[in-house]
Amino acid sequence: MKKLGCLFFIVILAVLAVEGWVLTLVADWWRPGADSEYFGAILVLIGLSIFGVTLVRKKAASIMPSVMAGDFGGAAVGLLGGILIIIPGFITGAIGLLAQLPPVQKMFAKTAGTIMGAVIRQMVGRMGGQMPGMGAGMPGGFPGGFPGMPTGGLTPDESIPKPHKKVKGGRTFDVRKE
Repeated sequence: MKKLGCLFFIVILAVLAVEGWVLTLVADWWRPGADSEYFGAILVLIGLSIFGVTLVRKKAASIMPSVMAGDFGGAAVGLLGGILIIIPGFITGAIGLLAQLPPVQKMFAKTAGTIMGAVIRQMVGRMGGQMPGMGAGMPGGFPGGFPGMPTGGLTPDESIPKPHKKVKGGRTFDVRKE
């Protein structure tokens, strides 16, 4: 990623320059008043950003159930589109609005799902966990990692250290293997 840092910076500068140029074109075309020609265009950008924030909140709330179901490509495309709408600019706003259309989400769902899966695997690996097929357990406890993952031969009762009884709120729970 460090190798792409300079290229990423140049792309960001190019996008900002193009967005500024399009803003001047739209403001010249719009011209609501001679003394405030950019006011209307800037109001539209502010409205798009507010719409983008509400859209990202909605899409972010729906992405976890999609991840758990294993079908999160379309939701990821919708979330990325919402983020693009937040960025002030007419080009990024138009791309973000296009990303909200179901045919566009279906078209890019597989690619977005593959990328998001790789990102999630990398994040879990950095946190010290293991994904299925890569070993079992998380360092420091919780032997299964996540539900459905292999446990490495341990049962939850075997992983609990001594003493075999826990007192919680005045109640005693026996946690020994029976």
